Amino acid sequence: MKAETNLTNKDFFKKIYDEHFEKLFYFSKKFVMSDDIAKDILSEVFYNCWNHIDKLRKIENIRSYLYTCVRNESNKFLRSQFKKMVIP
Repeated sequence: MKAETNLTNKDFFKKIYDEHFEKLFYFSKKFVMSDDIAKDILSEVFYNCWNHIDKLRKIENIRSYLYTCVRNESNKFLRSQFKKMVIP
């Protein structure tokens, strides 16, 4: 879904959030195995999206972009947990 030019930034963001949150939540949860952590990851991803809303509007395939962001944030979390376990 390319950005619809007739929507305000707020409406565009809300549309993206409403359309993708649930599926992205379950996608992240497959990695981190926790509802709370998956929600935290999505909060971070959507916070970054809001802060870069102009760039987000230019993305051709927002769905793929969001899944990539969630995967990367989930992996980042897992790496940080692994480091805590390995390095005392």
